[in-house]
Amino acid sequence: APPDVILIENVPGLNTQYGRDIYEKFLKKIKKAGFSEENIFSDFLDAHDYYVPQIRKRLILMASRHKPI
Repeated sequence: APPDVILIENVPGLNTQYGRDIYEKFLKKIKKAGFSEENIFSDFLDAHDYYVPQIRKRLILMASRHKPI
């Protein structure tokens, strides 16, 4: 059975054309596993904005099969 929630942190390279293709395939798979569009949050964030003492941009994806994030 698929998990109830997903949390992924990854490099911003998923914003390139090659990475974007992988990311889109992943989204299709988790939607097929029962994660609806309104229950998926994905954005590029900078760790510095969250009090980490470095500039570090990361892709953050959170998804829930039961309710919106």
